[in-house]
Amino acid sequence: MAILLTIIMIVILLIIIFYANSNENHNNDELSILHKNENELIEKMKNWCNNNEVTYKENIVKENPSKVNGTYGYIWIDNKNIIFCPQPPNVPTAYVGINKNPTDIQQNIDNIIFIKYQNIKFYNKDGSLNYTNEVINEGKNISISGAIAGGVLGGEAGAIIGAKKDANNFKNITTTHDNTHCYIYYQDHNDVKLLNVEGIPFYNKILNAIPEKEYNYLQSIKSISY
Repeated sequence: MAILLTIIMIVILLIIIFYANSNENHNNDELSILHKNENELIEKMKNWCNNNEVTYKENIVKENPSKVNGTYGYIWIDNKNIIFCPQPPNVPTAYVGINKNPTDIQQNIDNIIFIKYQNIKFYNKDGSLNYTNEVINEGKNISISGAIAGGVLGGEAGAIIGAKKDANNFKNITTTHDNTHCYIYYQDHNDVKLLNVEGIPFYNKILNAIPEKEYNYLQSIKSISY
């Protein structure tokens, strides 16, 4: 009986080792594919930039992606021109189920949005940054602000408030909520199109790079000219 139990345990152990190695190999294969796709995308982006006389921004795929017209990708400004390349393969939400072959990566290149400076009519900002504060007692991991909001001041939360020994464990956590949108209106042949870039970082970049195209600035010049 003891021998049988030993054999069963050995078999189970071998099965566990087999599946662990299989998962590790699978993960290594996935990483290999992602690195290959990333390198291929970079090479194709550089070729596109050379063909369109645009300066490729080094390490652009290492930066946090931006959400543009609902699609994640990388956006940068070169000589006051705006370039957006969608769906980089090293962003999990962007490459799940796609970018598994060169044709998908080429689609990213084919879908690059290139807005020349002279075609930018104007841009403006909507939304703002909002902040919320929460007081946490790290000693007992209870949110005092949440307890007050819920009308729960008795019991354990009340005891925490009154306990002097826990007073130094209170921590104020500030969370930033970025609801900013930068709307860029540009001419595309006979149509006026809109580029919606989410987040305050890009708005700050375009305001610094192309201040003369900001809507309020253009309106002020227009009113002065009258």
